[in-house]
Amino acid sequence: MKFNFKKIASALTSTVLVGSTVALAAAASYPAPFVENGAADVAVVYGSDMDMAAVTDITTSLSSALGGGTAAGASTEAYGLFTTSTPLLLNKSINSVRTTVSASNMPNTLADTSFSGDVDATVTFSIVPGNNPRVMFAKEPTSSDDPNVVTKFSTASGNALYNATITFNKAVNFTHADSEGEEITLFGQDFTIASATDNTNLIMFKSAKKVFLTAGGSSPNPSEVVQI
Repeated sequence: MKFNFKKIASALTSTVLVGSTVALAAAASYPAPFVENGAADVAVVYGSDMDMAAVTDITTSLSSALGGGTAAGASTEAYGLFTTSTPLLLNKSINSVRTTVSASNMPNTLADTSFSGDVDATVTFSIVPGNNPRVMFAKEPTSSDDPNVVTKFSTASGNALYNATITFNKAVNFTHADSEGEEITLFGQDFTIASATDNTNLIMFKSAKKVFLTAGGSSPNPSEVVQI
């Protein structure tokens, strides 16, 4: 049983696919333009040798900020679509070197999960970069900025940037009462199966709370106030 997604939410953006490494710079004290894309973008100018001590302090602080880091989570995980021996060249499609991304490449975002509903199923994930998107040196169509290295892709439905696939090892009936309201983790994000799911549409909530209401119960004071 498979679900194919042409688009994914913010947990997986295009930079995840084309970025060379995950950005781990902890430079909160030095916002852009002092730090740009995790790299120093500064020149410390001083007018006297007497200022050298202060220059050293600032340079050390910047280096410390850029060198710090935190563990990568699902929202900051990245995997380069190239190898040390085979770079991703200009005018080549993004799948010209690596054709698939699996849990071994992105162990947080693509980690196997499980779903317990009408059946207990194991869920696996994969990402397949598209054949149409290409790495180009080009200018944005509506921008006056100079040309830059970009990923050019089509808006046609058959030319997706990438295809994200979810595979269940068992057939799951998401319209079953035992499946509705259950949580499922997809690409590192938690969702809840909505009761509005039918045989055509799988509807999920990013956050949900289950409340039990009893009409004519023994307690005159309800535990929850519900507005409809």
